[in-house]
Amino acid sequence: MKNIILTAILLIASFTVFSQKGVNFEDLTFNEALAKAKAENKLVFMDCCTRWCGACIQIAKNLFPLESVGKLLNENFICLKYDMEKGEGPELGKRFNVNVYPTFLIIEQDGSIRHRFIGNTKEKVFIKRVKEGLDENTALKPLATKYNAGNREKDLLFQYAKNLIDLKDPSASNVVKDLFNVTTDKEKTSEEYWFIFKDEKICTQNSDVWKYLHEHRKEFYKTIGVKKVDSRIAAKLNHEMQTTISGENTKMNKKRLVEIGKEIKALDLATEKSLLASLAITKAAFTGDTGKLLSTCEKKLGQVQNGNQSTLIYYISAPFKKAPESQKTRWKELVKSL
Repeated sequence: MKNIILTAILLIASFTVFSQKGVNFEDLTFNEALAKAKAENKLVFMDCCTRWCGACIQIAKNLFPLESVGKLLNENFICLKYDMEKGEGPELGKRFNVNVYPTFLIIEQDGSIRHRFIGNTKEKVFIKRVKEGLDENTALKPLATKYNAGNREKDLLFQYAKNLIDLKDPSASNVVKDLFNVTTDKEKTSEEYWFIFKDEKICTQNSDVWKYLHEHRKEFYKTIGVKKVDSRIAAKLNHEMQTTISGENTKMNKKRLVEIGKEIKALDLATEKSLLASLAITKAAFTGDTGKLLSTCEKKLGQVQNGNQSTLIYYISAPFKKAPESQKTRWKELVKSL
């Protein structure tokens, strides 16, 4: 009997040790968590999730049980997990403007947001972002305070722009403008700054950032690579053509198809042949004739560069769903041959 009891105690103890390796999420109200954080001289870490969010599920399963993650969060924070659709969740979601899941918040003892970032399932990336929230030089609130006070130092602007772009914050464009005022062409065209140009909300067609990318593309070719740069410059056109092929783009017309051809040639990109091949396929798809689309694909799809080719194949598959079986067979054979 004593052996059985001893075994049970050891099992319970080992389970307790194991459970403490991961993140200790506490069952507290938000106000209770703030009070406890103040008493223990900690911050509050909040996982804003939902039951249906796939990334939330993966992070809960694979990231939060890790010892490295648990050690960092448990030592520095009172940790909370709220379903944004239950209990306090909706109210807190509205209060902190949470509309992407999972969103992670680092909260001061007074209830204000110190730092926030959007979920990532990779251990090193997650830990890096939490540590950024603890650092005065990288956390969102200290950066915003310094920026609003007139600080326009390059390092501050770089980190602040990076944080805001990660959060899809529209105010990022203003910070990028300030950053560009204090950086050289060599810095702007470096790999370190590419995150600005690859962001679709910052580098929009005809924006100053997009124009800079286009005008300095030869410098970018050296640091980023021809395919990446040309794909970024032609991203809007590619998307327009792809959604036309799939039938999603209901605004397309013959006049616009002609304009796209002129725009492609005006861009004078190294990938022009690939773009014109995509346009030929788009024109064929626009007719609604799957036979014509198929024959055009057989001639032109091989000319589309690898990265865009796989995406284009995905969109082209939609029109063939209602095609005759013979055409479906030819389409499948073509895809296999590429």
